[in-house]
Amino acid sequence: MLYYSKIMKSMETVKILACPECLTQLQLSNVQLSCPQCKKQFKTENGVFFFRSVPPGIQAEERAAANNKTQWTSWRTESHAFFEENIRNANPESVILDIGIGENQLKDITSRFENTIGMDFLPYPAATIISDLTKTFPLLSATADYIVASNVFEHLPNLPEVLQECYRVLKPGGYLISTTPFLLIGHQRPWDFNRYTDIMLQTAAEDAGFTHIVCRPLTTPFQTTQQILYHYFSILLKKNTGLTLFTLRLIRFCTIRLLRRSSFLYSTEKIPELTGGFGLYAKKE
Repeated sequence: MLYYSKIMKSMETVKILACPECLTQLQLSNVQLSCPQCKKQFKTENGVFFFRSVPPGIQAEERAAANNKTQWTSWRTESHAFFEENIRNANPESVILDIGIGENQLKDITSRFENTIGMDFLPYPAATIISDLTKTFPLLSATADYIVASNVFEHLPNLPEVLQECYRVLKPGGYLISTTPFLLIGHQRPWDFNRYTDIMLQTAAEDAGFTHIVCRPLTTPFQTTQQILYHYFSILLKKNTGLTLFTLRLIRFCTIRLLRRSSFLYSTEKIPELTGGFGLYAKKE
């Protein structure tokens, strides 16, 4: 049933696919997409459209823990809440493009929409389009009502060009909603390129043509410091043994207990100078 649903959804997606070379609408024939203009062809397999080759041996799977909210960090929790806040009132018939869909951590939000399209570098189970996100999106212009990007922009070395593509693909009146880390540990190396301030994100969105831009910090200084300390001790614990390891565990335990008892720190307001990252909400007029 899940396979059939994915095939039916992919047939709807075909209608808005475009050649990434010339942006001509693609045509589906047998198991290939073809461009009537430049004659390029692209592979399809089990309802998934491939616009880039996937290196052999690469497996992209959804970890059960990835969608277990009890194991989320404060950053992941606040990031998820930002998407929920800004998309909860959207029309269920809206076309949602989730770029860098990965392990589909927004599925409890986007599942109510009939037309959700997942796009990623790698063939994750939720991805319908496998494409290089740093290049032209294989989609016709003005086809999406919302573009969501959860923890994606730090993995792309050319943010201005990516935002221009988001602007092109959105319908007039459409919205870009994204979350991007700032003071967070490097991850998914070597594909972790940038950390952006709110000023940079807002400027890049304005340069791409967006209006009604809101860019705000998502975690408090306390939450941010707590997460940095967690990662700091995790790194130290992996590199030590014996008495040093025991001492580090004791220091970590005492530090965490002290922080938890310091309730007066919890209510600190969110400030852009010391936050885990930012939520961006921007409109295409």
